[in-house]
Formats: sequence, structure tokens, C-alpha cells
Amino acid sequence: MSGAPRCTVVVHILGQEYRIEGEGDPARIAAMAQYVDGKMRELSPEASPTPSARMGVLAALNIAEELFRERDLRREQEDGLEARLGALAEALARATG
Repeated sequence: MSGAPRCTVVVHILGQEYRIEGEGDPARIAAMAQYVDGKMRELSPEASPTPSARMGVLAALNIAEELFRERDLRREQEDGLEARLGALAEALARATG
């Protein structure tokens, strides 16, 4: 995401506050943190963060970023394919019609 404006977002994961600095949309960073919080709560609903848990949270946020990036890429590719298929269908209809 190089070139995107840098921001700092305060999020809460397992009751711990994290200041996440990164590039991109603050709402997206917050959504990723919420996703990670939910997943961690699924694994251990009563977990309290420990120093090793902090590292796990940071690793999970990085994984969530990769996941969100891949989802966005897939959506863009699907949209592009749909547009191309629509154009081909129109061309075929004109050619046969």
C-alpha cells in the first residue's frame, strides 16, 4: 500500500488498547482489528492478554491485512471479469442477431 497516507488508529483487542500505525483507511484498520478481536474471542472467550498474546495480536493484524488485501483483489478481478463477459455477450448478440 505504498503511497497511501499514514495514520494512527487506536483499537481494542481482548480488552487491550493498541495504537496501530499504518498506511491506508483508518476504518479499514479498525475493521481488521475488530475481525482479529472476534477471532481471538472465539478461541478463548475469557482470555486476558499476556506479553506473548500481544505479539499474537500484532501477527494476527498482519494476517488480517493480507486477508483483506486478497479479498479486495478478488473482488476487483471478479468485477473485471463480469464486465468483460458482459461486453463479449453484447458483441456476440450483435454478431448473431
